[in-house]
Amino acid sequence: MKGETAYVGLLWLASLKAAAAMGEAWIGLGMDSLDGIPVKDIIAKYRSWFEAGRPALQKLWNEKGGYFAIDAETDDIMTDQLFGVWYATMLGLEDDEARRIVPRAQVRRALRTLFEKNVLGFGGGLLGAVNGRTPAGTQLFSQQGDEVWVGTAYAFASNLILNGMREEGLRTAYGLYSVVYSPYGQGYFFKTPEAYLNPAELRWNDRSRTYGDRLFRAMKYMRPGAVWAVYEASEKTK
Repeated sequence: MKGETAYVGLLWLASLKAAAAMGEAWIGLGMDSLDGIPVKDIIAKYRSWFEAGRPALQKLWNEKGGYFAIDAETDDIMTDQLFGVWYATMLGLEDDEARRIVPRAQVRRALRTLFEKNVLGFGGGLLGAVNGRTPAGTQLFSQQGDEVWVGTAYAFASNLILNGMREEGLRTAYGLYSVVYSPYGQGYFFKTPEAYLNPAELRWNDRSRTYGDRLFRAMKYMRPGAVWAVYEASEKTK
């Protein structure tokens, strides 16, 4: 990634917002200083960085495509571009529209684009959310970009549900189920990997062959525990 990045930038803005909220909580508990520094001064510094960062991130917004580009030099579509917003929403920090990291309408449009390109446009919409696609929705031909990261895809499904796209979120989660648990999938069951591939796609570094049986990486990985975020999002939006 070069220059501003959607993934890192949004996580940074979310962390600044969370740190400021923690400072407010400290003051509420009567703790006015930290290591001799007034907490209100720390909050002011973080909020100034937050306010400076929000407009800078908009440089990456692709109005025609309806998504944030991966970075300042690449216009590919990255599934986890909105994860800072997702986590801030899970923490209840995005309720005030005027102080959101990015506008709600922009988030929903980006999620719609991601669902169409990275879920429905990948494996017939039955393999979950692939990490990356080109702006046209085609295979990225990148080692990590062509993978589905199970935990990442569950988090994306959770973000869809949080933003009123319940059916799309469940469709994404179903794709993960169909690969990992379904008898018609790849049969990982309780050894869920970090990442898996679409066997029908061409290898990123050898376009004469499909991925075939080289389909997964890092068995029994921890990040797929993000499936609980799907449950939590469902509970929050009942």
